[in-house]
Amino acid sequence: MEGTKFVFESKTIMKMELLVLSSLDWKMNLVTPLAFVDYIMRRLGLMTHNLHYEFLRRSERILLSVCNGNVMNVLSRSH
Repeated sequence: MEGTKFVFESKTIMKMELLVLSSLDWKMNLVTPLAFVDYIMRRLGLMTHNLHYEFLRRSERILLSVCNGNVMNVLSRSH
């Protein structure tokens, strides 16, 4: 860019971000589809019932099958 005084590479920006996060003592966690399963179970009220094991098992199977590209097979078997 014309007239810019400083030009930063992406590696430099990442190092600065990590420095700020570590100085604030923040942790970075990956957000995956599995991170939302607990939230969904709590919203549906499944945590107090034995249904949460079944919901967790089915959610895991669906998410893994989406990654493998064969979600239709799992959905047809879950009934």
